[in-house]
Parts: sequence; structure tokens; C-alpha cells
Amino acid sequence: MFEARGLMKLTLTIGTSLALIAIGISLIVIGAATAYSSFLQYMPVLPESSSLSEAVTNTAYELVNLVAKLAFLGLVIWSGSISLKYGLNALIQFTKPTSRSEGA
Repeated sequence: MFEARGLMKLTLTIGTSLALIAIGISLIVIGAATAYSSFLQYMPVLPESSSLSEAVTNTAYELVNLVAKLAFLGLVIWSGSISLKYGLNALIQFTKPTSRSEGA
């Protein structure tokens, strides 16, 4: 039995907890690999501008594009860590020895 903050009780099997762990690890690894690959290949596209307003517009566009990519990667890694957390917590519940009442 797995209890999350005392609000709900959820019964997970060992297979489900291992699946959550595998999903969490794969999301974290894929997100980290994508971030590293993007870091190695990143080249800002800043065309020549004839005025200051064009330069600011081009730079702002490039920054918004970069922030959107970083936010998506952050969400992928965050969701992977949540899946990993609940999978590990469920697996720990299965591996805990059951307490036997004294005198039985």
C-alpha cells in the first residue's frame, strides 16, 4: 500500500513501480542528452541589422526561442524526477520487511 500525503491510497505492484522507475530514468537521460546536444550545436542566428530596433527584435526573438526550449527540457526532467520518486517510494514499500506482532 502506498500512501501519498495521507490523501489517497494507491496500490502499486512491483512491475508498476519498476515501470515508473524506468520511465523516470529514461525521461531524465533523454532530457539531459538533448540539453547537452543542443548546447554543443547552439549557434545564435543574429542577422545584420540596419537599425537598433531591428537588432533588439532579432535578439528578443532568439532569447524567447531559447527560453522556450529550456522550459520544455525543464518540464521533461521534472516529470521524469517525479516518476522516479514515486516508483522508488513504491519499490521501497515492497522491500520493507513486514513487522510481526509480538507474541504471535
